[in-house]
Amino acid sequence: MIYQLNFKNESSDQSTPDVVIFQKNISPNQNDAPVAWMVIKNCGTGDNHPFQLDAQYQLGGTGADGKSLTQVDALNGQVWNVIGSATGDQLELDKNPGTANEFIEIRNENAKGSIVGELYNNGLLIAKTDPIDPGQNGTFGFRQAIYIGAMDSMEEGALLDSAALDQLQSQVGLMGVSAADIIMTGGGVGPNATQYQFELVPIT
Repeated sequence: MIYQLNFKNESSDQSTPDVVIFQKNISPNQNDAPVAWMVIKNCGTGDNHPFQLDAQYQLGGTGADGKSLTQVDALNGQVWNVIGSATGDQLELDKNPGTANEFIEIRNENAKGSIVGELYNNGLLIAKTDPIDPGQNGTFGFRQAIYIGAMDSMEEGALLDSAALDQLQSQVGLMGVSAADIIMTGGGVGPNATQYQFELVPIT
């Protein structure tokens, strides 16, 4: 499934803040910082920016040999093992499913060296693990939702620290939605300025 989304700036702000969109990894025991998946820049009042969020993710990362792993399409419930080969580390689908159907799991099956798992959506980094030691695993899982907010400056792929997250806490639920506008209002200057608000308006 592909969510067809369209950001619309209907704010009262004459500036053009960066609009940051991301997902939160809800997997247990994963404390990795969220990643700025998409950053919409220079979208002024009255402008719009269409984009897609795919239910299909691509799994990649960095192997224990320090080289990038070839990305693979990954589905919830799958376990992917990182194993060494003559040409370098590679991702191999485990024949046994994971213990939870709502998560994608990556395991380090190397005898030595840490790996890092990375998840992509539409070619953009959307989540990454902390280093995974041999014999350990990392997991990815998301709600049917995105988080969105506006701030002065952010780049795609950057890790979001606590200060950034304080400005990016608007959750937009996507359950039951295939196409929608996401409308930003608020902003302005002086005593009449208000916080940015984000509203999902389904398209039927």
